[in-house]
Amino acid sequence: GQITSSMDPHDVVFRILPRKREGRDSPTEPWAWHLRPPSAFVTREFGTNGVVQRSSVRGDGFWVDIQAIVSPDNKTLTPTAGQPPEKQVVRSIIMHLSNSSALGSIRKIEGSCVPQHLKGTILGARGDKVWRDEPCYDQRLRCRISMDADGWRVDLAATKDLYADPENVCRLARNFLDTYTVRRDRIP
Repeated sequence: GQITSSMDPHDVVFRILPRKREGRDSPTEPWAWHLRPPSAFVTREFGTNGVVQRSSVRGDGFWVDIQAIVSPDNKTLTPTAGQPPEKQVVRSIIMHLSNSSALGSIRKIEGSCVPQHLKGTILGARGDKVWRDEPCYDQRLRCRISMDADGWRVDLAATKDLYADPENVCRLARNFLDTYTVRRDRIP
């Protein structure tokens, strides 16, 4: 898509159908997460905004990347749009939001902020699906952190200087997403 430096609101809506559970009535309306961040933060968008996710197939949904530069005091985020390329890769995070990853197991983890180098250890200790621990290699620009927002999984990619403090990355992302959330249904 088009990257803009406009601070006008950009509507983003993720919707998924509830899963049916035996012996329970499931809601007929899809769960939704409606955000309205400034357009300058949205760097990539794929799929149809507001489409209902009907399966777990990756190409069957809608996703958005929100990218921001973190201030030196770790308190504020500014959009990368309009910044020179060399500044876009220093102290920056990408928040990857999708309706196809809404029901991930990451939400069951205490704190729900899991850096990639501990993912397998944490999930394996709980007897959950086995994941690999993936160290943040020197040749990688960013490393991944998985986070939960009311049952919606948020995949974060943080530059190495920020990855050293994953809790702070998750706090910044949560504050940003909560600030610009119009509505977010809790997924049980």
